[in-house]
Amino acid sequence: MIVVTSGEAYTDIDGLACAVAYSELLGLEGKSSCVVLPGVLNHSVSSLVQAQSYVLHESLPEDVSGFALVDISNNNFSSFVQKEQVLEVYDHHYGYKQMWEQYLSPENIHIEMIGACATLIWEAYKLRGFGAQISATSANLLTIAIISNTLNLQSALTTARDRDALVDLAEYNNLPTNWREQYFAEQEQALSVNPVATITNDAKVQQIPALADKLVIGQLELWDGSTFFDTHLSDVSTALSTFGHALWMMNIPSISEGKNYIYTEANIVQHILQQALGCEFEDNICITDTLILRKEILKALHNL
Repeated sequence: MIVVTSGEAYTDIDGLACAVAYSELLGLEGKSSCVVLPGVLNHSVSSLVQAQSYVLHESLPEDVSGFALVDISNNNFSSFVQKEQVLEVYDHHYGYKQMWEQYLSPENIHIEMIGACATLIWEAYKLRGFGAQISATSANLLTIAIISNTLNLQSALTTARDRDALVDLAEYNNLPTNWREQYFAEQEQALSVNPVATITNDAKVQQIPALADKLVIGQLELWDGSTFFDTHLSDVSTALSTFGHALWMMNIPSISEGKNYIYTEANIVQHILQQALGCEFEDNICITDTLILRKEILKALHNL
């Protein structure tokens, strides 16, 4: 039995979609597989996503033959996985390809800077000859994941491959006509219900070479993020302080405006962000000219 899994801390829409769809692909190839995701499902796994008919396993089966990692390639994958047990890696995050070359042959390492990991999974369906056999559930999940991870195709990391995947998947999904509006509206609703938990469950802790301490980075993709810090600044501080590191920042891509609002109170973090992104801080907030995802910010910080 091959276990498809992702991150330990939380599971977002891309991780969920990739795991479910890739497990299905393995099944189409006649291989036994299941999905085990220990990370809490965060706000990106909204009501629209949860309405899809996917199946998750709460615990590992007894006859595990190996693991497939999706939407993660750093060391924060599920704790029940040992690198030597990994059969294949699919990810769209920067910086870990060389690590996996110690364990896997090149054809089993699929780590590319692309808008969504979901795009890589769809490309695997086509490459392996099963594109026309994808279920509506997997097509729905991959479609939503691409839109979420590319900020409605507005992120600078969006590629022609992401756009092509979205066009292809439209033939197989059965989402309602207004699904994009519904999906992003549900993100706003999750924030209003439990803002601290929503922020906490989409935060990452990273070691940045230019910083002595680790940096906690929160991110929420909102349709209109212009007033977020007017009403949720204390929630941000409460949520990100729970990670036990003095340095933190909050990134709010505001999709309808095509810009980001980034908040941090730490002068050293403001300084390196100004170097990396060229933005200026005023009252601890910088506003970018374009939409930028957390993984793009991380890449820029690592390149300092």
